[in-house]
Amino acid sequence: MDEADGSRVGVGRSTVIALVLVAALLAGVIGAGIGWKVEQQRVKDDIANIRPIGTVTAVADGTITVDLQTTDEVRTYQVGEQTEVASPDDGDLASVVEGTVVLVRSKRADSGDLEATQIIVLPESAGRRG
Repeated sequence: MDEADGSRVGVGRSTVIALVLVAALLAGVIGAGIGWKVEQQRVKDDIANIRPIGTVTAVADGTITVDLQTTDEVRTYQVGEQTEVASPDDGDLASVVEGTVVLVRSKRADSGDLEATQIIVLPESAGRRG
C-alpha cells in the first residue's frame, strides 16, 4: 500500500465526482432559493409602486388624495415644486382638483411618505370603473 508498489492512498475518483455533483446540486438549490426570494421582493415592490390611476378625492396644501382604480385603497401623495403636472391646459398643479382623473408616478420619500413625481391628468372617461 505504498506508492512504490503502484497503489494510491487517498480519495477515489468516484467519491470526488459524487462530492462535486452534490456540491453543484446544493449550490443550484441555494441559488434558486435566493433568486426566488429576490424576485418575490421585486414583484412586491412593483405592485406597491404600480402607477395608479384614480380620482382625486381631496386636495390640501402640499398633498393630494387619490381613490385608486387599480386597488381598493386611497393614497395620499405629497406634492411640491418638483412635482411635474401633465394636463391638456398649462400643466400646473391648479388643474388637479377634486374629481380629476389622474395617473400618479411616485417615489417613497426618506420620511416614508409617498411623493408624487409626476401627475398626468386623464380624461374623465378613464376614471370609470368596470
